[in-house]
Amino acid sequence: MNYFNPSFREPFLQSKTHLAENALFKAGLIIHGISACTALFICSILVLFRIEKVNTSIHRILGKTALYLVFGAVVPGGIILAFYASGGKIGKFLFFLLAVYTFSIAFLALKKAKARQINQHKLLMTELLCILCSAILLRLLLMLFSTVNLGWDLTYQLSISISWLPIAILFLFLKKRSSYNLEVE
Repeated sequence: MNYFNPSFREPFLQSKTHLAENALFKAGLIIHGISACTALFICSILVLFRIEKVNTSIHRILGKTALYLVFGAVVPGGIILAFYASGGKIGKFLFFLLAVYTFSIAFLALKKAKARQINQHKLLMTELLCILCSAILLRLLLMLFSTVNLGWDLTYQLSISISWLPIAILFLFLKKRSSYNLEVE
């Protein structure tokens, strides 16, 4: 997808043609689209390839870059897009909640890294990676549910919910069942 000049032919943008000239929407789309892809890529490298075992300085630089991208671009862009989200008020609320949740996880991950609570930091960064991957899952679910003919709003609401709420619940369960103490100190 071309974030700088979107065609509005993608399924999730087809109902947004009236926003083609809306500067705030386009800015949110550009900021969120590019920064989320970049943060997802960096977090994937850090979580999956364990770079800190090879070079801790590169790990720190990449980690700070990913987290500051989340704070400065992914979440603000997500909040802008939440205002224009499909799925009615429920869809808008779920996307706003996802942005707040993403910020919270990234903030706790940074706090735990600074406090040298590495196991907690690793768990939170894994959770952040899963939450960033929810965008991919959302698109897959939209394709799947669009074949069932539930109506666009319900399809969108179900897809949003299933793309990240089970991940949040799973990690909440893991945190409660594990020896990790993730409370903000």
